[in-house]
Amino acid sequence: MQKTLRLYVENKNWQLYLWKKGEDFVGLIGIEVDEQSFVVRHASVNPSFRGEGIGRAMVEKVQQLMEPIAMQAAPETEAALAKCLEQKDQG
Repeated sequence: MQKTLRLYVENKNWQLYLWKKGEDFVGLIGIEVDEQSFVVRHASVNPSFRGEGIGRAMVEKVQQLMEPIAMQAAPETEAALAKCLEQKDQG
């Protein structure tokens, strides 16, 4: 984990966003940015808050922040992102 955190600290193209609900940190999303796209490298929601749309909200917010560049999923986040985007299409 320390090796992963070091990537976000030492590399300006790696950005980590924490998501708060009230006073609690309930999720995080980490991205790697280049000129044409950004890759979601890490995404997690506290199990106590899953099913509340937090993952979808985090993805939507990061997409807004990164416009107009395109979002991509890393192999590790592909299933989670697909679930978030599916919820977005249904919502």
